[in-house]
Amino acid sequence: MDSPKKAFELLTTASGERAKEIAKELIALNKSRKIEGMLVAREVKRRIESAPALGNIIVMGHTTWRASLLGIAATSVVETYGKTVFLWGMDPSDSSGRARIIKGSCRSDGNVNIVELMRRAEGVFTDFGGHEFSGGFSIAEKSIHRLPEALESSLRSLGTPTTMHRGGAREPEGFLTLAEANEEAYEALRTLAPFGQGNPKPFFRIGKARVAKLFRFGGHREHAKIFLSDESGAEAEAISFFVSRSSFHETFALLSRGDTVTVDASLERSTFGGKPQFRLRIESLALVPCRFD
Repeated sequence: MDSPKKAFELLTTASGERAKEIAKELIALNKSRKIEGMLVAREVKRRIESAPALGNIIVMGHTTWRASLLGIAATSVVETYGKTVFLWGMDPSDSSGRARIIKGSCRSDGNVNIVELMRRAEGVFTDFGGHEFSGGFSIAEKSIHRLPEALESSLRSLGTPTTMHRGGAREPEGFLTLAEANEEAYEALRTLAPFGQGNPKPFFRIGKARVAKLFRFGGHREHAKIFLSDESGAEAEAISFFVSRSSFHETFALLSRGDTVTVDASLERSTFGGKPQFRLRIESLALVPCRFD
């Protein structure tokens, strides 16, 4: 967002007043960085919702996207769609006339070692690095069209992925009623952020929720939205992307209005379309059998 000299000066200045001044500037810059990064994420999500189909890896970019902002955007897209994401952009080029290099950021969905994925597709990159969950890369402008297929081929060569960050199936952090799974709880949980490696986003088990309404959406009806209620009158909207690839897709296919379910879900706020909205993100779903006494 600006020159790194400001951060260096903050660490080396002997003036307390100057340090406070620089710190305020850096905080403001960081806020601007987050906002611009989320604007990129919003554009990626808009494209995804209008796309006829997606591969196993989301690959998107634009020459006007600043490469330095793409880590924030990629993380947001992974959290929304649960897929490994590669985003690319191009910082302002110099006037040397040399071939332009595209730079990007990538984030794993937790099932793929991102560095190994890039290593197996290294012929398409001019440079890459990172660790198993996140990384960065450079690629010649003339090669960018090869990136989606190169990554899909690399993913196939890795074979069946295993979940790396969960260390096996995770258990919910605890139990909530539908009334307790609200925006106030979401705000409290935000103090534990940022979530990621070593600090996964918490989710909770919500029992005795009744399906008030459910429908599929997306270009191929691949996403699902459920409106839940309970005996206390509490209501909540729950969402799941790419249901057919979820562990509970068979359960969802059996759901009908009026069914009672147990839901494992995280709490989130969607900003899609510029309209902030609290909702639940489904991690797991179980249909409660009817009892005939």
